Amino acid sequence: MTIHYSSKPSQTKGLNKESLLMIELFNWFGAQPGGVGSYRKFEENALELALDLPEHAASLRLLADIAARFVETYADQPLPAGVADAAFKKMTSIVEIISASKDSSVEERLAALNAIAVQNIV
Repeated sequence: MTIHYSSKPSQTKGLNKESLLMIELFNWFGAQPGGVGSYRKFEENALELALDLPEHAASLRLLADIAARFVETYADQPLPAGVADAAFKKMTSIVEIISASKDSSVEERLAALNAIAVQNIV
């Protein structure tokens, strides 16, 4: 995944490369239209980043799995607008949980990962 830092400099000042890459993935997803193709590309990007960012591999793998389930469900059929909107909001909220837990204790991050592991957006 080629990363172009589009976050505001004030938001990224002092962050390490790993944090910047995670932010960029989340920003990229937030700018997508929310169709099946967006989830397919999100899955690919998350899996690629998981290889590069082992300290975030669990959360990235969970996000990729959630996106993959969405793609499997809707790949060969029309995507109703209401479903697309609801799934996009749910996925965005899951991403926000991960983002909010990045500076938390190990126990709190594990709790966030466990909460995400049972999420489904379809």
